[in-house]
Amino acid sequence: MPITPFHFGPGALIKVAVPGKFSWTIFALANVMIDLEPVILFLLIGDPAHPWLHTLPGAIAVAAIAATLGRKPCELSLRWWNRQLSAGWQTRWLLVVPEITKTTAWVSALIGTLSHVALDSVMHHDVHALWPLIDGNPVQGIISLDLLHLLCLGTALVALIAWLFSRAIAQRYLTSGWSLRVIVERRWRQWPAMLLATWWSVDGCYVLYWSLVDPEALEMMRDANWPASLSLYWACGLIWYWKGVLRELIQALRRGLLEW
Repeated sequence: MPITPFHFGPGALIKVAVPGKFSWTIFALANVMIDLEPVILFLLIGDPAHPWLHTLPGAIAVAAIAATLGRKPCELSLRWWNRQLSAGWQTRWLLVVPEITKTTAWVSALIGTLSHVALDSVMHHDVHALWPLIDGNPVQGIISLDLLHLLCLGTALVALIAWLFSRAIAQRYLTSGWSLRVIVERRWRQWPAMLLATWWSVDGCYVLYWSLVDPEALEMMRDANWPASLSLYWACGLIWYWKGVLRELIQALRRGLLEW
């Protein structure tokens, strides 16, 4: 790729899909490290070549360095990031989990370097990604460079939209798990608060926003919005209702089906 940030889009999409199992910071670090090869060669000999690190052994070696030596610095950088956030919307939207497990570091670093080499193989003829298993580059030019760039930018855009959507749902439907628990556990005294929280999340905040922005749009969309929003609210409630881990949930569902 012409510049390293083009590689960050696919990693961002993976981060949104499996946030707890993937470190975008390690992924980005691995991409930067592997692209030091053409940068240094360009400074030394004037040719941004990809002779060593942009191969299967080179990618694995860079991933190993990023996963082992880069994990702690990445954790420190994430903690520093959290300290810069102000209380309020910044912490609600931008706070990150700084801990990176060894497994996550290795997986993220390997995905970073191997995806980097795969993308560069399409663009650069001198990238022999599968060396020493296969010499040469059979995939160079398999798609146009414009399409390659578009795919990278497209994954970044999809990741951004998905992240904003997930954060918006998390903030708007934050009380859905508690509301469902109030109903299931028959906490009658908490029903007024539950009904108020449900109305505010499903319809109240929507009405407040659109009444200020575009009252005519509110009048047209409100009747169609609240059933879909209420369904999504309870869907989130079902997801957040369970307090155990996914494995325990699957086991509980299996036991329930067997008993049924």
